[in-house]
Amino acid sequence: MSELERKVDARQVLRAYQRIVETGERDGDAHRLGELLAGADVDGYTVWVADDAVTARVLFHSRVAIETGQARALERFVKRLEALVGPA
Repeated sequence: MSELERKVDARQVLRAYQRIVETGERDGDAHRLGELLAGADVDGYTVWVADDAVTARVLFHSRVAIETGQARALERFVKRLEALVGPA
């Protein structure tokens, strides 16, 4: 796990998810607020927040899984999360 991945924690992603769902607009099965999308899997145990290059999923037992192929994309995603809900 990289240093940037450690900067994203479950509480931060959950706060972002809640803010996007409450104040964003519906976009298919998800909600959109600016550059961020938020949604939940059908089981209700997994929620996710994503932009165009990174997805952060909060899994069972509050584990966070980050999906990205680029360090710069993750850095941009972390800045977007922090702008929305503050640092982890």
